[in-house]
Amino acid sequence: MVGDRDGEAGAWETLGDAQHHLGNEAEAFACYRRSIGMYRELGEQYLEAETLTHLGDRHHDTGDRQAAGDAWQQALAVLTALNHPNADAVRTKLDQLDAGRAAEQAPKSADTPLS
Repeated sequence: MVGDRDGEAGAWETLGDAQHHLGNEAEAFACYRRSIGMYRELGEQYLEAETLTHLGDRHHDTGDRQAAGDAWQQALAVLTALNHPNADAVRTKLDQLDAGRAAEQAPKSADTPLS
């Protein structure tokens, strides 16, 4: 249907998923961002948050934890404002990301010289 912006935004998200599965991460990220922008313009906050969550997941899959955390933080802010139960799942992703960062930064006992 011409002018179906919700449908178009959903199609961009689906195209992002397809590009991800084909290994075309740059294209996938661009599709997700386009979808997010459209959902934002339409005021579709829940769908915006879900797409932000997927974007974060894809960044995490590629090892870009900073970008993953940024996307998940944005998703969490929207879901929290909506008082949506999916906020807990995103909060868990962020907690696990923080725990992973903390573990990497902790000194390793084998690296500590003995006196």
